[in-house]
Amino acid sequence: MDWAKAKTILIIALVVLNVFLCLSFGVFNKANTPEETAGSLTEETATLLESRAIDLKTDLPETAGKRSIVTVDRIELSDRKINTLIAAEKALAQEDRTEENIRAKAQEFLEQLGVWNANTFISKYEAGSDGSVLLTFGSKVDGIPLELSNLYCYVSGGKVSVIIGVWMIGHETGERARDTIAPIDALLTFMGEVPRSRAADGTLVPLHITKIELVYHFDSDSMANGLTVSDTAFPYWKFTYIVGSEEETVSELGAKIAVVTRSLYVPAFRED
Repeated sequence: MDWAKAKTILIIALVVLNVFLCLSFGVFNKANTPEETAGSLTEETATLLESRAIDLKTDLPETAGKRSIVTVDRIELSDRKINTLIAAEKALAQEDRTEENIRAKAQEFLEQLGVWNANTFISKYEAGSDGSVLLTFGSKVDGIPLELSNLYCYVSGGKVSVIIGVWMIGHETGERARDTIAPIDALLTFMGEVPRSRAADGTLVPLHITKIELVYHFDSDSMANGLTVSDTAFPYWKFTYIVGSEEETVSELGAKIAVVTRSLYVPAFRED
């Protein structure tokens, strides 16, 4: 047997086999790229949502990456200082009472009060028909809203007249950051945990998800009940939803039945 010739034929065969395997691998994986796999999963999830009578009225947020737990401290506000600052307030001229100027005036008040920092933000701006404005201030940690930390600033007649609420400041504990689950995984968990009810005909009462966001949330009620001034908060995917009708209804007696917004929290840390 010509071993040299046989060796050459064997090498050529192996090369051909390698090329075939590489091409096959590329072809079979081309249809299963991460983007297409995610798209397929999203489609499957949409079908599951529909079968469960769940209406997703918001886009899924971006993934959160690695996050840490945080320590949160409650900041006691001085009523005396608040009243002193309110007494010294000077009203904006009528023509200067724009949203931009009112926002700036409220921020300046919080700066003088000593609670404004780089992580403070205005989460809501509500203007009344009489020209008054209610601003809600929140606090963030590494860009994530801190639950329960809200200051309400009421601006009337062009100046701050009321400041109430609970203020907290959070900071990372120094522990290693951990991976968080993807929003779509949190959505699947939500679907399995959210309480459901059925109508008289046996069908599921519709559920409307209006908002999905990552927040820092407390596992206990100590901070909410004012039993402690410091606690640990964890990242959660917060789902805000409405059960049944999305609009106010009227009862048989003519009374308005307001829409009730509910929340459900899904732990964001991925299990090790």
